[in-house]
Amino acid sequence: MNILDQRVFPFGDDDGRELLAGLLSLYWRADGAVVVVQGAGLDPADYAWAASMADTWPRILERAATKGRLRALVTYVESDPNSAAFPVFGRLLRIPPQSTTDAFSLSLFGRTGSRALFDRATLRAHLKELTREEGGGVLILTGDDGCGKSYSWYFISHVLQGLGVSPVLVDCERWAGTPATPADVMRDICYQLDWPMRDPVVDEPEDTQARVQLAWFKGRVRAQGDGLWIFFDRPREKHLTPAAVSFVKEIAVVAERHEVGAGLRVVLADFHGPLRPEVEPSVLREPIAPIETCHLRAFFERVSAAAGQSVDEEAVTLLVEELLEHRPLPSPPPLGQLSSYAVKIARETFGLPEGFNG
Repeated sequence: MNILDQRVFPFGDDDGRELLAGLLSLYWRADGAVVVVQGAGLDPADYAWAASMADTWPRILERAATKGRLRALVTYVESDPNSAAFPVFGRLLRIPPQSTTDAFSLSLFGRTGSRALFDRATLRAHLKELTREEGGGVLILTGDDGCGKSYSWYFISHVLQGLGVSPVLVDCERWAGTPATPADVMRDICYQLDWPMRDPVVDEPEDTQARVQLAWFKGRVRAQGDGLWIFFDRPREKHLTPAAVSFVKEIAVVAERHEVGAGLRVVLADFHGPLRPEVEPSVLREPIAPIETCHLRAFFERVSAAAGQSVDEEAVTLLVEELLEHRPLPSPPPLGQLSSYAVKIARETFGLPEGFNG
């Protein structure tokens, strides 16, 4: 881990020794060091300025690390033109901040393009439960339009990829034309997994098609033996035939019963119907509610903490006002737009690099 993100200063580390030496060379007088301490958000009254700076700077670094202000201190020092003679400052700042937060708690995430996740404490808990080997098999996301059921895919996918799992997204709303049949649903899954397709018999009734496709699917998952996650987005009769909706529900039942082992997990987003009565009590359900202003505040607080920085309530209020462009939070909130703008504001405010997750 970058020493700027550690909570105990590593005096025995090469970077630690070089950083201390650079600070002693730049600020060997107390008056200069006081300005740096204030610039880093530390209290000058905590240090003995009459003592030798060789004794005082180690105490400053210890406290800065404990309070998570070490990155802020080095950032302030780098703004001093004289610091250019000491490469350690710029080199340490070029190393991305590393969050100690586990993936389920991330508020800002992404590998190539960052996204923000506001609130969703219950979703995080359900996802953690599903990833346990003996955990449940199905999560159903309900709620009003525009609240973020489909958007949950991005967070779930990011967490799973970090665990070595590549989930399958079956986005039913993208299908144009006539409603999809069970064979159409299975064909989409097979295409994404590079499986051979079991084509239906000509004029095969859809109920028979669904039954045979389900048996084939179960055999294929058992043979594969690895973890398989399928995220069905909006599997409703607007997009699927009744037999296809039943087919999706039966795949979920297979997952909840662990009929093919513990490796199959299913997420049904924007699905409001019941599954079989025998599995309903154990299925995880998450009624996705609209985000509120307090969730936007919590986002900036969590990201700043993950970056090793701290912000007071007034600063958070200003960040939220900037995010909302000084207007009330609309209902339903435009999650995609808010996410991208929140990431931009957080990156600029806290000096976060592109690859930061926290």
